[in-house]
Amino acid sequence: MIMTLSAFMKILNDAVRKAVKAVNAKGLTGFVLMIAVAIAVTAAIAWVKKTYEPLVIPEPPPVAATQAPPQEIPVLVIKIDKTVPDWQKKYCHEEVAKLPPAPFRYDNVEGPSYQLPSTYMMKFIPEEKRYSNAYACGVEYKYDNEEEAFASLGVAYKFDIERFNDFYQQIDHRYASAISKEWKKLSPFDRKETGVPYPGYEGLPGIFQRESERAYTVEFAEAIRLPQALFVKFTFYEK
Repeated sequence: MIMTLSAFMKILNDAVRKAVKAVNAKGLTGFVLMIAVAIAVTAAIAWVKKTYEPLVIPEPPPVAATQAPPQEIPVLVIKIDKTVPDWQKKYCHEEVAKLPPAPFRYDNVEGPSYQLPSTYMMKFIPEEKRYSNAYACGVEYKYDNEEEAFASLGVAYKFDIERFNDFYQQIDHRYASAISKEWKKLSPFDRKETGVPYPGYEGLPGIFQRESERAYTVEFAEAIRLPQALFVKFTFYEK
């Protein structure tokens, strides 16, 4: 039970009144009256403490902090203007330039040059789009000094198939690490699929695929080994 201030004052007044009445009835005044009033007040306070609980003002519950959910920032996609003459050539040259260069030390770069899609890539391109819709171009990275090219990838040069395979394996692994994560690796293919006539490391050509929202295309990147060169090729077709 909670005691209010008005209730306490009423009890105190009643106690004082009773004390004064009792003193007057016995004809006592002055100092005795003061003692009687003090006794009455003390008794009233003791009775209130015994009868009523102290006034407790409960603390308000803590307000839970609210945090607005994060909002996704829309990504602005700038579409390719396909009304521009030779847009395919322009787009191909721009995109092949974005692909990683050869990972070894090279001496010359040729291209970009127009290409037909590789024969082993035809299975990834719908038949009705293989020649009328698909477009490809590439850049060739050439090296003149084999010892320097091999050494740049940590391989000691020797005219031996195993050393060449080590060199090609380094190209494959380093190129796959350098290319953007949006590209999905499709290789390796065996020689029957790629049509490579000579035996050796089958991780090359390195073949990667992605889809472009900008151009609404399916795209492929290739790292193709050539004699003393690596040919980086970009192929795409419209969906």
